[in-house]
Parts: sequence; C-alpha cells; structure tokens
Amino acid sequence: MLQRVVWSPAAWSLLACLFLSGCSQWSSVSRMEPSGALQAGLDGGGLSPSKRVAQAPTAHEAELPPQLSLARLREANGDVQGATALYREYLQKHPQHAFSQHRLAVMAAQNGRFDEAHEHFQVALQSAPDDVPLLSDIGYAYFLENRLGEAESVLRQALELNPQHAAANNNLGLVLGQQGRISESLAAFRVGGTPAQAHANIAFVHSQRGEIDEAQKHYSRALSLDSTLRPAARAMLQLAGLQQAQRSVPARDAKQKQAPSKAGRAPAATVLPAPEPAGS
Repeated sequence: MLQRVVWSPAAWSLLACLFLSGCSQWSSVSRMEPSGALQAGLDGGGLSPSKRVAQAPTAHEAELPPQLSLARLREANGDVQGATALYREYLQKHPQHAFSQHRLAVMAAQNGRFDEAHEHFQVALQSAPDDVPLLSDIGYAYFLENRLGEAESVLRQALELNPQHAAANNNLGLVLGQQGRISESLAAFRVGGTPAQAHANIAFVHSQRGEIDEAQKHYSRALSLDSTLRPAARAMLQLAGLQQAQRSVPARDAKQKQAPSKAGRAPAATVLPAPEPAGS
C-alpha cells in the first residue's frame, strides 16, 4: 500500500534541485542544473538558488563577447545583480540578443518572477526559435508554474529538434510524472541520463506525489546500479527519517491524550521537519 505524504513546495524545490540533471542552460546557477547527479530544470536541471560553481562554457558560450562572458561568470558564481547589469547594458545596444534575453529570463524565473521571465523568453524566441536549450528552459518554467500542458508542448517541440537533448528529456520526465504518466516519465528519464539516474529521477517523481514506498524502491534500484549516486542515498535517508517521524506522531498523540494535561497549558503542536536538500 502506497504511503502518501504532502510536503511544502519549498521543500520539494530544494529536493528537486538535487537529482534532476539535464535541464538546459540555467546552470551553474542559471543554467539551471540542479546540484546532484541528474539534470533537469532551467538550464540544466531545475530552477534553483544561485549557489553553483562555475562550469566550463558550452560551445555557444565560448563565442560570446567579453562582456557577456563576464556576465555568465558572475551569474555562475551567484552574483545575480552584477550579471543582470551586464546583460541589460549589452541589450541597450543589441535589444534582440537571444542569449542575453535567455539569461535574464532564467534568473527571473529562478526568483519566481515568471511574468518577467516569459517576457524575456519571448524576445529570445523571436531571434532563436529553434534554440533547444531555450525551449527546454521555457518548458521547465511552465512546469514550475504548474502549466503542464504548455510545458509538455514546448518540451516536445524541443525534442523534435534534438531527440537526445538531456535537459529537455529530463524536464519532460518531470512534467509527465507530475501528471501520473509514470511509464512515459521513466522512458524520458532514460534518454536524459544513465539507468541509475533515471531510477533516481523517477524516485523523485514518486516522492513528489507522496508515493514513498515506490520512491524508496527506485532509489534502491538506482544505488544498486550506481553506488556512488550520493543524492539518491541521501534522499533514501531523508525519506526514512520522515517515515520514522510520522510513525512517532500517533504514539505521541495517544500518550498526550492519556496523560493529564497541566492546567492552563495546551498540548504542544507536532511539527514534522522539512526535508533538507539531498545534495549540494
């Protein structure tokens, strides 16, 4: 029998940043590559806080002018304000520059400013309608807004252009999983990563749906395939801790009911701990 648990969106966003890998270019901060084994989300895997270490530039980024290379470096090291200033300065001379608009969109989405993000995304699309990382990030932003139909449509458009794109496949896996289309979700994750990563990602989906037993089964399978997948191991420990905390609640409540309460004092409320991110 599946155990269903509801965690807060904030807790899930933290856990999500752990596993999914593949998201497109949010990275190192803004290419949204979650810190973990897998990739998914904005820029590489999931809209997450700007706490990433700078990574090697993509072939496209290697061709950037010095000002934008510096902006990406600042962005990758968490200096969102400095990066934003440089991108905006560049756009004063080149208002349709797709890369700069894309990066501003990612940083806005990372901070929950989705209206602003989509304004930048749309300008970027006008100049680069077939940019797969851009489409992947737009799809992930829709996912974060729970606009699942739009997310799936954009991600499938990206995959028509590049069926093997890891981030787009992993983002699609998230979208399908959120809709309960588990077999389709797992198939997308398998294209987007290794077999172990695919099981870790589908485990995350089950966790998000409150299906803890299924999540633990897939995390266990992931670790049997790759024992070095530390985010999966940490997630299993977190889920076990959550289950233990839940089991303790009925016993504690029963004990409180049996014990005479002190005059003038109400029993203390039970607060379950939120899960910590499974990776850094």
